[in-house]
Amino acid sequence: LNLPMDVDAVTLPLFQRHVLVMAALCSNPDKRDDAVDGAVWRAYDEEDDRLGGGLRLLYEGYEVERLTGFNPDVKRTMAVLRRRGDGARIVVAKGLVSKILDTANGGVDAGEFQWRCREAEVDPGYARHVLLEDERLSASGYKTIAVAVGLEGGPMDFLGLLPMIDPPRGDTVATLRRLQAAGIDV
Repeated sequence: LNLPMDVDAVTLPLFQRHVLVMAALCSNPDKRDDAVDGAVWRAYDEEDDRLGGGLRLLYEGYEVERLTGFNPDVKRTMAVLRRRGDGARIVVAKGLVSKILDTANGGVDAGEFQWRCREAEVDPGYARHVLLEDERLSASGYKTIAVAVGLEGGPMDFLGLLPMIDPPRGDTVATLRRLQAAGIDV
């Protein structure tokens, strides 16, 4: 996939856009009311507008052949893409950070695709570093999803974290009031 292993200040914005495009390709555009897919699409739309359609050019370089929605048992969403330029089939995953780094984290699951990201295999401290960054973002009020990508049948590469503000649901205040009325300390 020719992913840059060393990202500097010049390539960082391009790399960040690539992470966002891959996350969008692994998100259902009809589920904009979903907390995660909706956040990905809002971020994508905002960045695409800011770039005058620049993300759309990247996005349209791929065709989504299959999208498997979020599975709470495997903690991830999967997409199989076809790259229009050369027909290569690409697998994209987004979901819980620990399960994107290594699908066996927390025990082997029933997901169709299983992997340990190449970076975590090469560098024993890599997964720890990513998980610490996830904890740091969480402590700052962000919910994160991780994104990984690879050629079908090949190794997966960890692409990055997408931090999202996780606002309370619209019914949160009413739910808290009902709990308090029932004598439950919240």
